Amino acid sequence: KPVTISESKFNPLYGLKSYTVDSIALSLKVTASMSELLGTKTSVFIKSYGQGGLATASFRGTSASHTPVYWNDVAIHSPMLSQMDFSLIPVFFLDDINLFYGGSSLVNKSGGLGGSINLDNKKLTNSKSKVSLVQQIGSFSTYGIYADVNFENGNFTGRTRIMYLTSENDFSFLNNAVTNADYIRQTREDAGYYQYGILQELYFNRKNNDEVSL
Repeated sequence: KPVTISESKFNPLYGLKSYTVDSIALSLKVTASMSELLGTKTSVFIKSYGQGGLATASFRGTSASHTPVYWNDVAIHSPMLSQMDFSLIPVFFLDDINLFYGGSSLVNKSGGLGGSINLDNKKLTNSKSKVSLVQQIGSFSTYGIYADVNFENGNFTGRTRIMYLTSENDFSFLNNAVTNADYIRQTREDAGYYQYGILQELYFNRKNNDEVSL
């Protein structure tokens, strides 16, 4: 009688550690920066110098230069320092965030000693043309506005996301650097910042089910 020998295909992700940030976490932190999201929703250590300051990430005790960052498969970390300032990346511009720990980062990229962070955008499916607007008001004269415009016409889909954030960042603090015992309360000066950006996505579906994106 015939003998059948079969074997299942090896899963390259087997035994590797990865983590995908939940969509609910993304929606709750839609007005935050990547540094705030990673610092509160993942195990990645974020070294931050405060609002508007430099924020770097590290995996498993490695330095920030050992953590490559990819946006839609394009490396966006500094080619000189191999670091990324996560305070400059708004969560509002992202649809998927995936973390690969250690050797897991070698699956589809050059990888990093500690791990890698992969950011992706995707086309809205089964959605008609719509406009979304989010406004933010916070302490220390912090104001933000975020707009998302999605346009669909037949095989063509366009999506535009715009953000603007400003803050005086004028918080008060006890100055413990003075020599006398009575610390004086001062207001932080010259610490204000503002950020703005735009993300444009274009998708075109051809008749043979191929998709061209820009």
